[in-house]
Amino acid sequence: MDAAALERAARDRRGPLKVLGVERPATATLDGPLLLSRPDQHVAWRGDRACRPIRLR
Repeated sequence: MDAAALERAARDRRGPLKVLGVERPATATLDGPLLLSRPDQHVAWRGDRACRPIRLR
């Protein structure tokens, strides 16, 4: 899965993002191979594709 769009969005917004590649993620069978985890390890989002970024105020 290509995370380039997510990396670009985080960089443009100067937000921290660490992309990890794994052979077979445990979450792949749940809601998709992509997972966004907060620093406290809480899963904030799962999916199979990145959605269009929204503008936060």
